[in-house]
Amino acid sequence: MNPNNFHEMLDFQIRLSYMSQKELALTIRVSQNTVSNWCRGISEPSLEHFFLMCFIFSRKQDVPLISIVNQFLIVYPIPVPKAFRV
Repeated sequence: MNPNNFHEMLDFQIRLSYMSQKELALTIRVSQNTVSNWCRGISEPSLEHFFLMCFIFSRKQDVPLISIVNQFLIVYPIPVPKAFRV
């Protein structure tokens, strides 16, 4: 599988971590419907939830956190805040 957008990558990482959407939702304290919406591409997580998920996936898969973040950043570039733009 070659995920080419955020919701495909999220679904891929959930399965790779042997988690359910419900387990992820309970872990990061959001509703299961919220995680479902992220996985279907209806909405996107906040930056805080994004990094929480990356941390959880890195622990579950026993890989460095930066590895997970980099996989997501390929399909989900984080916009640079205006204060940091040149």
